[in-house]
Amino acid sequence: MSKIYDVLLNFNKYPYEFYEWEKNDKIYHFKYIAVYSVSNDLLKDFINNHVIVDTDFLEKIKGTSKIYGDNKINNCVILHDDKRAIAFLFNEKGMLKKRSMMLFDEELDALKCSDEINIKYNIIKKLYYDEALTRNEFLLINKLIRYIKKINDKDEIKYLYFECFDEVVNNVVKAKKNMMKKIKNNNKKIIDKLNIIINELNKKIV
Repeated sequence: MSKIYDVLLNFNKYPYEFYEWEKNDKIYHFKYIAVYSVSNDLLKDFINNHVIVDTDFLEKIKGTSKIYGDNKINNCVILHDDKRAIAFLFNEKGMLKKRSMMLFDEELDALKCSDEINIKYNIIKKLYYDEALTRNEFLLINKLIRYIKKINDKDEIKYLYFECFDEVVNNVVKAKKNMMKKIKNNNKKIIDKLNIIINELNKKIV
């Protein structure tokens, strides 16, 4: 097992690039943390899915990281393939809860560690995450999807659909699916329209 020292990590559900970290984020300063080399496929699975790891792996990483100060955080590890290194945080049952990108120079240090590990894990479900999006773009997309999913008012769905597509629709189920598909595909025209309309609707409600 290899370790790297003096590492800053910013754990979130989704791994944001270090240059998108914000001042209100909780940044953890690790005195040291374990690093392992894994396959490209495993790293992709851990980034893009809700996964649960076996207890053997949890036992292996227990006590392999330490944070400066009074903060306590357990079951953390850095995993890397041949191109990138990402930190992962698990709960006591082995569920992958949060991820963190790394600062550039610290990631380079992690990539030099060559200790390999095979991890047994199961994919629970897909985690919607698009690495091509900025943090703000991604958060906006998620906000719009959540909003549309919760709408029960058929007239509101029809109104939003007409404003976005200039088309009258009667099947609200298909209308919701189509709007969410456009949003997930990062259709900026539809996203911008929906964001403006929904903000205006909420202002009127308030």
